[in-house]
Amino acid sequence: MAIMLDDVSFGVDIAGEGEPVVLLHAFPLNRDMWQAQHGSLCQTCRMIVPDLRGFGESALAHGTVTMEQYADDLAGLLDAIGCKHPVTLCGVSMGGYIALAFAKKYPDRLRGLALCHTKAVDDTDDARDDRERIAADVLRNGVERLVREMPSKMLCDHTLESKPEVVALVREMICSAAPESVAAALHGMAARPDMTSLLAEIGMPTLVLAGEHDQLAPPKMMQEMADEIPDAQFATIDSAAHLSPLENPDAFNGAIRRFLHR
Repeated sequence: MAIMLDDVSFGVDIAGEGEPVVLLHAFPLNRDMWQAQHGSLCQTCRMIVPDLRGFGESALAHGTVTMEQYADDLAGLLDAIGCKHPVTLCGVSMGGYIALAFAKKYPDRLRGLALCHTKAVDDTDDARDDRERIAADVLRNGVERLVREMPSKMLCDHTLESKPEVVALVREMICSAAPESVAAALHGMAARPDMTSLLAEIGMPTLVLAGEHDQLAPPKMMQEMADEIPDAQFATIDSAAHLSPLENPDAFNGAIRRFLHR
């Protein structure tokens, strides 16, 4: 379905009944990355699965989209669908950056937080420069380079070798992303503030999930982040790198279900 917010259209799937759970996709993907969660999670909760601004079926983005803007979009979306109850918010990678921005600005709207394959620290100077360089390249030449290079960075060897359907889906999602929206998100991630000081202030139950083979958000770093959050749970998903909802959905879904039923 499509939701209009201030003349901007957002694609969103809503399924199931019960506690509202919001799933925020990774960069530069879209809500199709949650296909393996629909049948499992919507049996016990109300799943709210949006396309972030500029991705999937949401309207094109331009300039810079900050993590706070994405968080504001989510708050508006929840208002538009009449979701007045606090939600459990699950974000993967950039979705995790947005989840932290939402937790900072809208803590009263959260019942729980799941931070997956993400980090609270801001970019190093080198990482920031790299994002800006990639953004400029995408605007000049399109997303083909990302289609070629990102799957091997986001997926573990087991997935790359034995799950061609997952590799194909990731490539398809990247290929469908508009260069303007990809660049806007890259600018926003490069500009995001360090959120480390927020971790000790998180007052809702929190689950931190790492991928066994994740090189972008390594388990050790995510364990250290979990240690800063009061009473956070930490788990590692086997046979996964940066996209465990796709790579090992049974393990990911089980971890989320246990967290919801805590």
